[in-house]
Amino acid sequence: MRYEAQTVRIGENMGQVDWDHPIAKDMPPIWREAEQNPDDFTFSDYGRSIIAICMYDGWPYWKPTPAVHFVGPLGPEWNHFNSYNVRPDSIRRRRKDVA
Repeated sequence: MRYEAQTVRIGENMGQVDWDHPIAKDMPPIWREAEQNPDDFTFSDYGRSIIAICMYDGWPYWKPTPAVHFVGPLGPEWNHFNSYNVRPDSIRRRRKDVA
């Protein structure tokens, strides 16, 4: 008898954004910059810290879909690019503190 184990990745960062994906192709260039250096940018009108911008395979699509992973009021949250609060202007450069 032979047993095999299979690893299934569910609900995790699947790597770089496919910018040709239908819901990512119209995002402005600042989103590409934020994907490369998330610490230099904030997300939403509340200035949430960005953890990652990537392909996420979690709920509700369960297949790699462009998403932003950010620190929300209750901890880390995922929002797909077509979510109601993700807009082309949702990403802003983090303010540099002036001494």
